[in-house]
Amino acid sequence: MAKPDTSQPAIRPSRRSVTLALIGLVAGGLAVLWRVLWRLRPPSRSVSQTRFRVQSSSMAPTFQGPSKVAVCKHCGQEFLVFQESIGSGWPIRCWSCGGVAALNGQAVEGDRCEVIPLDGPLRRFMVIAFEKSGQRMIKRIWGLPGELIELRGGEVFIDGRPLQKSLTQFRHVAVHLSTWEHPQSLKNPTAKPELRAASIGRWTQEDSTLRWQFLRPAPIHPQDRPVEDWMECVRTTDESPCLSTPSQIAQTDDLLVELQFANSRINEPRSLAIQVPYGERQLQFEITNDNTLRNGKRGTKGETRIIRTKMQRSLTIALCDGRVLISGDQATEQRFAIGDFETSQAEPIDGLYLHAEGIEVTQASVYRDLAVHPPRAIEAQASWKIPGDAYFVLGDCQAISKDSRNGLGTVRSDAVLGTVLARPDKDIGSGK
Repeated sequence: MAKPDTSQPAIRPSRRSVTLALIGLVAGGLAVLWRVLWRLRPPSRSVSQTRFRVQSSSMAPTFQGPSKVAVCKHCGQEFLVFQESIGSGWPIRCWSCGGVAALNGQAVEGDRCEVIPLDGPLRRFMVIAFEKSGQRMIKRIWGLPGELIELRGGEVFIDGRPLQKSLTQFRHVAVHLSTWEHPQSLKNPTAKPELRAASIGRWTQEDSTLRWQFLRPAPIHPQDRPVEDWMECVRTTDESPCLSTPSQIAQTDDLLVELQFANSRINEPRSLAIQVPYGERQLQFEITNDNTLRNGKRGTKGETRIIRTKMQRSLTIALCDGRVLISGDQATEQRFAIGDFETSQAEPIDGLYLHAEGIEVTQASVYRDLAVHPPRAIEAQASWKIPGDAYFVLGDCQAISKDSRNGLGTVRSDAVLGTVLARPDKDIGSGK
């Protein structure tokens, strides 16, 4: 006879109890994660730690340090002179006329800046603030973690290959030199074009041709020579009117030209012929919107390169790191190797020439690239293997900058405070 089953049926948890248990587990996990993240959070920084006034000109002209106001004794032009170059014994020269200037006693404090917390990975050419040896500094990133960076004859090599900037990167680091503007009375066809005072260099106009030349004070004593000899035309360098002390000077043929055009006749064929020296070459090329022409060469010896692009209202041209970069009206950037351009057989030219056909230029601006100086000491190294958690940084004004080339070393990622922006608010703290 079979015995009756006296075992109790299995008790299953209710759906509500399961839901409450899961909610408890999730809440507990979130609480643990919050504690971990709270301990790992970066230390909070007061306003005095995130805002500061720049105390040196090593990042000029991007961020300018303390300066004094100088006045030219000949033309009356006022300009700034870096604090670092005052008291050197060298005369202060005016970059407008070449005359001798004197300080007027007025001091100008450094730019006001703010540190912006990082919201993503650090990229090349970013300006960062960091702490090193108890000091706060700002520099520009040139080398990334793990890279081998080399300085050869003013060029930067990354892992054995030359560093080549895109047009966007060039715009980001470019130093403004000079701007020419058509008069405001554009509606008056009889108005004579006027030239705006240039920051560096001289613009001249003849018919539809614009010419820009890089000028600097000639190495003479102005009192011993006539006024017309006070300035000299040379190839573009990274000299600064604010730095009166003769120092390291680097030549740079890397230029960026931004052009604005009048809105009239925007649908008609137009072209812009350009002549400019670059290294040992004398480049000559023509940019056009004529759809009947193709990219190529023309001329008796193929010395003129033809580049077709859209350019109704604007055009950007850059000679950068051995390439010609072209972009018009937000069109896709076009890139051409300098080696593909034939050297013009014409007489050597002493500046940038722009000849417009069927187009009216209303504004033209010229910028230069940041020149890279070798280490100051002859025996110093010229290549660096960057650690996996550090960055190679340089100052924009390398003639006076202490950076990764000359004793500062690389910057560890945990020492980076953030990126830097100019801020016109009240300054608090200090930075170098």
